[in-house]
Amino acid sequence: MCLINLKSKDLKQRSWICLIKPHSDNLKLLEVVSYGGTKFPKWVTDSSFIMLTSVSIHKCRNCKFLPPLGHMSSLKKLFIESMDDVKEVGLELLGNGPTTFPSLEILRFKNMPQWEVWSVNVGVVVFPCLKELHIEECPNMARWEVRSANGDEIVFSCLQELLVNRCPNLVKVSLKALPSLRNLKVWNCGGVLLTSLVGLASSITKLSIIHILGLRDKMWGSVVEYLGALEELRISGCEKLRNLWEASEACKEILMNLKKLKVWYCGKLVKIGGEKEEGEGSNLPFLTSLKMIKIWRCKNLKHLSCPGNIETLDI
Repeated sequence: MCLINLKSKDLKQRSWICLIKPHSDNLKLLEVVSYGGTKFPKWVTDSSFIMLTSVSIHKCRNCKFLPPLGHMSSLKKLFIESMDDVKEVGLELLGNGPTTFPSLEILRFKNMPQWEVWSVNVGVVVFPCLKELHIEECPNMARWEVRSANGDEIVFSCLQELLVNRCPNLVKVSLKALPSLRNLKVWNCGGVLLTSLVGLASSITKLSIIHILGLRDKMWGSVVEYLGALEELRISGCEKLRNLWEASEACKEILMNLKKLKVWYCGKLVKIGGEKEEGEGSNLPFLTSLKMIKIWRCKNLKHLSCPGNIETLDI
């Protein structure tokens, strides 16, 4: 492990950091914290670090661009946090090569207050092994466009978990598809973003949404249409929702795999499920997989359709 922690902006110190390249033979973990320069030293992306599997870059507040790490053949984890001057992430992060980030599995961005655009349009394979992506606390991020130049290659083809948190201005998402996505978490963002993301992924099994701005019944209905594989649903702090779903024919086809439902702090929620139809043995006969319902702090809830096969009910 090599930890570079520099809190000073002194020019001599910046010159010194450029000369202290660590030994490359056994370096597996690199952390660069509070570097005061405007450009990263060239050795940070040295291709001789063939054993390097994890890189963390924190609080390098004067750097306007991220270092080109895409050619690191063994890199599996990349954490980027508190980069105050970065406004755009693009080709500079990818570097050169036929495949960028060939082994990367986990990528996390956090607390990037000026970041506005993530835009990449390339003719090479990008993130072929990425399984987990987190984008958190990026209040000015407005566009996310990562596409292959030829239009055929799917970027994020292996992505299984996606978290987007506290990105209220992120509206435009231009991705081809997220075919492997299973776990989607959208917290403290807008309803348009939620709708865009579920429309790209038809195999989501876990969905967690918290404080989704502007999410009302009509928009939620358009989201539900993409949740045919859903097994676990968690909703919290969505104050505009009044009805979670109706006992309609569409819901009978969409929600048949749902196993766990958790609803918290939805103050205007009045109804979960439709009214019982004549001749039916239970209110929601189509939810044959649903085993657990937990509802907390939904003070206006008046109607709950509960299937007969439920095992855990907590209200």
